Amino acid sequence: MSAPSPAEALAAVQKSAPLVHVITNTLSQNDCANLLLAAGARPIMAEAEEEAAEIAGNCGALVLNTGIPSAAKFGAMLAAGQAANRAGTPVLLDPVGIGASAFRREQIGRLLETLQFAAIRGNSA
Repeated sequence: MSAPSPAEALAAVQKSAPLVHVITNTLSQNDCANLLLAAGARPIMAEAEEEAAEIAGNCGALVLNTGIPSAAKFGAMLAAGQAANRAGTPVLLDPVGIGASAFRREQIGRLLETLQFAAIRGNSA
């Protein structure tokens, strides 16, 4: 089975209007929400560990962006990712700044060891 074309993928998103849980940095929250809305999806941003798993388990996709990390945010990412994995929900990782500090390397490594990802964003840096 081949991957859908971009037009087919967009049409599928518009038809299903999935709820997409995004844990991202404060700099890109508004842009992410607006992009998802423009594509026909319904964004929700929840980074409190107390609710992240519950919300992720009921979504059509989970996006994790490590741009402004904290121990609490990584805890929420792990809980949300585990719930999404149990539900069969695709999880996408954007490991921003993975090489910038030991903290990021360790925490992102933990996510990579623990969770299953449908896609991982990468760049030459």
